[in-house]
Amino acid sequence: MKNPLAELDAILRAQRVSIMAPGTGSATITNKRLLLHCVALGAIYGLFMGFYSLSMRGTDGMLQLVASTAKLPLLFMLTLCVTFPSMYVFSALAWSRLDPRRTLFLLHSLSITLALAASFAPILGFFTLSTRSYHFMGLLNVGFLACAGIVGCVCLSRSLTRLLTRPVWVDSAPVPPVAEPSPENPFTSSPVFPRSAPVDPATFVLQIWIVLCGLVGAQMGWVLRPFIGSPDQPFSLFRERSGNVLRAVGGVLLRLIGVDGGSGR
Repeated sequence: MKNPLAELDAILRAQRVSIMAPGTGSATITNKRLLLHCVALGAIYGLFMGFYSLSMRGTDGMLQLVASTAKLPLLFMLTLCVTFPSMYVFSALAWSRLDPRRTLFLLHSLSITLALAASFAPILGFFTLSTRSYHFMGLLNVGFLACAGIVGCVCLSRSLTRLLTRPVWVDSAPVPPVAEPSPENPFTSSPVFPRSAPVDPATFVLQIWIVLCGLVGAQMGWVLRPFIGSPDQPFSLFRERSGNVLRAVGGVLLRLIGVDGGSGR
């Protein structure tokens, strides 16, 4: 499969992915292709983020548009790099039997997140042309990316649950002879299981990791700001380190309701 749109459709429908649990099928979309999809989809959303600066400042906002197009994919790639080691350790402790290469099935969930973000891009463009409020556009972008991130985390959680599933027999079903557990196969080796139950402690630990990943992504966005570009400040590729993303979002919310909430840029 080489058609990018067909590949994207397959990713969204979870029909074919390259990182699969052992014995579940063959790979058809490689990690490299998933990475290319992530970069392209992130660049689309970043382009529309920077479009606000272009619409407000004309050609002077072109630098911000280019910077946002490049930095949005970078935001997600850096978040993946920072959280990947802990993801691998958690998955190993949870008996998922994923090697480092297969742990990159994270790219599948990331591509879903960025595909949803890119689908919001036309809506973002509409609001860019219909309002001049910098703080409203900032919150709108936070909302869109948060929504996309939550959906991606849900997909990731479902994938992890499937990978951390211990086979359990239904009480009413006849129990055929099964092989004794071994170090290579800690579960029974019978090929058919009518029902399964997740390993709750492992799933809970990995869900904690998902929350941490979300916090890292939010703070990474704060470190790499600006993405929209304030209309009353000159262009800068990065801003000086100060505050945190939670304080910034709270400050913007207070400004929108008419209360001075401190610096949120």
